[in-house]
Amino acid sequence: QAVPELRIPRLADGLELYWYQRLGVQHALKIQNSANFSVPGSGKTWMGYSTFFMMKDVENIVDKLLVIGPKVAVRAWNIEYEAMTGKKPDIKNIKAPEGSSQEIFDNVDQHEIFFVNYSMLGREIDNIKTMLQQHRFLVIADESHHFKNESTLNAINIREIAQHCTRKMILTGTMMPKELSDVYTQFD
Repeated sequence: QAVPELRIPRLADGLELYWYQRLGVQHALKIQNSANFSVPGSGKTWMGYSTFFMMKDVENIVDKLLVIGPKVAVRAWNIEYEAMTGKKPDIKNIKAPEGSSQEIFDNVDQHEIFFVNYSMLGREIDNIKTMLQQHRFLVIADESHHFKNESTLNAINIREIAQHCTRKMILTGTMMPKELSDVYTQFD
């Protein structure tokens, strides 16, 4: 059975998703909150952005995107946005030193895409919860294996903001490196 075509808004001319990426995006749109455990290099960032573009520009479900991931991941989210759209992204990186992000939180209305690393999430949890309560966000937890242990601070912080997300998505290519319980917290 052929995978249906999917017109992704914002993609630069001549670009389209591979069939398996279209399948991932269609799945995410259908079930609302999703997990993508595709192998490394399969284009999970493209699938995440495509899901956001569809949810915002076509389905009008969300207005903004918050990506949570390791510090180095912000670079990939910048590079892939430009590769997909042909435009430089305006990703607001919520980062240290403490207090330097307040201008971002004071001007959430003016921006569309935000990034926070796992350690900063805990430091800015109250501001992030407020941001999520005041706007319709798709929240993507990139490299979600970073909170596979339910008793870690990362898992506790993710659990605390989860109820405030309009839509949620987790991405990782290494979902279960040790045991079945590693998956529980990611789904929870």
